[in-house]
Amino acid sequence: MLKTNTQVSDSISSTAKIALEFAKSLENNCIIYLNGDVGSGKTIFTNKVASYFGNHTITSSSFSRIQLHRGFPNIIHCDLYRGVFTSAQLLLELESHLVEPWLLFIEWPNETLSIPNSFQYVVNIDIISLGNRTFSFEQII
Repeated sequence: MLKTNTQVSDSISSTAKIALEFAKSLENNCIIYLNGDVGSGKTIFTNKVASYFGNHTITSSSFSRIQLHRGFPNIIHCDLYRGVFTSAQLLLELESHLVEPWLLFIEWPNETLSIPNSFQYVVNIDIISLGNRTFSFEQII
């Protein structure tokens, strides 16, 4: 892993600024793995990144594992909280959704995916205290 960057947020507006800066650095066909406890802000962060690209419909997926949001880029939001899947199983489900250009957000990842010509990032979100979070970004090389 390379390019480690850590930032602290003390509010949703601060998280939005962090997400905006991260969004500006993304290229097409990125996988963003989001790690953090329940309530740490994984979906809020995803929503704020997606907003940069004009998509304002990202919500916590209560019933579906994969949600596709068409746009430029297409945004695929996966919430794997309710199950353990191998990368092969997940890739099989994702295959029809990976229409270029795309951004793939995976909450609760088990392992990294092998998708050719993709950029991959890990975002770790740690709860410091009520309203305070640490965001740690790493690019997988």
